[in-house]
Amino acid sequence: MALTQKQYDHIRSELDNCQNPLYFFDDDPDGLSSFLLLYRYKREGHGIVVKTHPTLDARLAPSLDDYKPDKVFILDVALLEQSFVDICPVPIIWIDHHGPHEVKGVLYFNPRIRKKDSNTPTTYMCCNAVKQDLWIAALGSIADYYIPDFLDDFKAQYPDLIGSEKTIGDIYFTTKLGILIKIFSFCLKGKTQEVMKNIKILTRIKT
Repeated sequence: MALTQKQYDHIRSELDNCQNPLYFFDDDPDGLSSFLLLYRYKREGHGIVVKTHPTLDARLAPSLDDYKPDKVFILDVALLEQSFVDICPVPIIWIDHHGPHEVKGVLYFNPRIRKKDSNTPTTYMCCNAVKQDLWIAALGSIADYYIPDFLDDFKAQYPDLIGSEKTIGDIYFTTKLGILIKIFSFCLKGKTQEVMKNIKILTRIKT
């Protein structure tokens, strides 16, 4: 387990105890899947894809005035600059699997703090916090070259998306789940305004 159960419960509690969260997430399938998992659980707030890759800094601070969040979640963003934290007037929850890095004034969840060589994607951690949308969790994990321990449960729930494939390559290139990964990647291409239109559709998909 990448984080402890207490940490997963803490993430979920942070979601439960806000009304207008703002989510910043990386512009890859892991970042997008992480956002979708939290947003589809909470059904409140706004998402912003971080294209100043791989850093979140003061350049995105104006969005705090635009959306006036009561909490900020930063997902799968490798670097968070202290300049952004110092400007942000509300609590920041940073869930990531790069680094780790030391930033003051944030609630930081990173499996590499406990295990330096952990390759657990942010999607996996978000899934364990909200316990829903297993197809999104599998998609984001496989896209980040990680075989999650819930893969058999996913296969049982969605046999049309994956069969007996066991390797990342086979899943990515020969299954419908692999096609979905490519669709998620495509949705993140282009201008930010168009990307957010695509993502809005994904937040509303029913399974």
